[in-house]
Amino acid sequence: RYAMQHLSSSEPSVRSRCKEWIPTSANEMKQFVGVMLCMGLVDCPQVNLYWAKNNLYENRLIKSVMSRDRFLLLRKFWHFADNEKTQGSKDRLIKIRDIVEYLNTAFMEATVPGKQ
Repeated sequence: RYAMQHLSSSEPSVRSRCKEWIPTSANEMKQFVGVMLCMGLVDCPQVNLYWAKNNLYENRLIKSVMSRDRFLLLRKFWHFADNEKTQGSKDRLIKIRDIVEYLNTAFMEATVPGKQ
């Protein structure tokens, strides 16, 4: 949704990756989250280096899952809330409130205090 809002509100520049946008799927978003988790485990000074040809930084797993440009597009347009509905709110977590509440509920159901 955010991608469509962004693209309809402004014309991308000639060389913009945004012109390459195509809607995503649940499976692709799972891959995206997996790439993000992998990046959390293997630190590189710059995001682009995960796709580098330099053996020092190259991550073949990440490269095999998703192209750099697609990853950067998904990251740019990854939103949890509709910006049109969040305008004017004083809640500092409004854009992630739903996901925070979902995760809190899931974690509470998955753990029992005092049990291992």
